Amino acid sequence: MSDFALFILRCVAGGYVMKYGLPKLRDVDGSAAKELESLGFHPAAPYVKQAGVVEVISGALIVLGAVGFVGPMMLFADMTVAGVATTAHAKHFDWDQHEEEALFAAIALLLMLGGPGAVSADAALGIHVFDRAWLRYLSVPMALAGAAYMLSKRTNAP
Repeated sequence: MSDFALFILRCVAGGYVMKYGLPKLRDVDGSAAKELESLGFHPAAPYVKQAGVVEVISGALIVLGAVGFVGPMMLFADMTVAGVATTAHAKHFDWDQHEEEALFAAIALLLMLGGPGAVSADAALGIHVFDRAWLRYLSVPMALAGAAYMLSKRTNAP
């Protein structure tokens, strides 16, 4: 994939992730809290804020191509939690209900393992500390561990 194509992918994916995260930071009507509560996250309000912060920060880092795998790792963990929690709640996997989680998780995985490319803040600033294969590969189990921790916080009753 060319560096410019990777830049476009980062801008579109990161922008959409921020679009999903920003409303969670305010959650004016409480709809996000109700949804997370139905998935077993009690009390829901702190989890909504946490998800919003993760989505806004990961989206911004992805768009900028900053701090290597950190933004994509946060997004991968977030999408893993979303996909597993909704599947556990429904008690079955429905392909029609999880396309966004799967798509964003796949993009995050691509960026975690492949890096942000040459058209990125890291490249422009000459930051190469995150550009190590072993760190990129380690980011996958780190994201899964973070997701497992968040999923362990779920309860069946309020």
